Amino acid sequence: MSDTTTGPASSWMRSLDGGGWQGGQLSPGEWRGVVREVAEANRLARLERDGAGFLRRTFRKKTLPPIAPDDWLAMAAPLVEVIADDARPDVPMTVNIDVRGTQSPDKVVWKGTPSQQLPPRVRTIDETRYSDPILDMHARLVDGTRCHLAVVRRLRARRIVKRSASNKIKVKHKEKTKTVISVKLVVDGARPVHDPPAGVPVTVDRSGVQARISSRATLTDARPEQVVEVALGLLVGVHGLIDAGTTTR
Repeated sequence: MSDTTTGPASSWMRSLDGGGWQGGQLSPGEWRGVVREVAEANRLARLERDGAGFLRRTFRKKTLPPIAPDDWLAMAAPLVEVIADDARPDVPMTVNIDVRGTQSPDKVVWKGTPSQQLPPRVRTIDETRYSDPILDMHARLVDGTRCHLAVVRRLRARRIVKRSASNKIKVKHKEKTKTVISVKLVVDGARPVHDPPAGVPVTVDRSGVQARISSRATLTDARPEQVVEVALGLLVGVHGLIDAGTTTR
């Protein structure tokens, strides 16, 4: 669902409740306002839900105000606000946020039986892989650098049918989640870029008119707070390679 016009907090909350925003373009100051509006609307919604009676919670759920999804509250909102603080105030930021859930049918990238020898007593393994683009942001920073930050959650879900020692058929479900965080900066041509230290997973591409610095990290079963910490660490690492002597506005 797309709702990218400035409006009351309830409108943003409905958009999040409906699945997120695609291609939302607002100024950095407006994005900061959105983050704070949603946070306040979420606080009030929780108060109303906590005070709702049993009958309303049971039979009139649709009348209760929506709650912002965890992926927004704990991960996307902090990153949007941090980037907005360092972005040029006169250049729109683009934010895509998808909070429909990792196992939405359209996020399936592979489904079938893995090509591996089955362990003893295992009869079948059915595997489904998902790719969930939770967050994607583009911004122009105050020093002229173009910044792209993306967070993609990858899920491997398996349904395992096996025969137990007592000859009974059992079905198990196993999931493994990895979160890929990618950062890329496109640097103004007039600003030198230093080489990364040996062993640091940062790539500097000088083949074009503007140098490109990129880095990524993969986390297993990561909490949203961990994703925020690692994403900010990647940003600091790649931006630290840009010579600070020249600023473009």
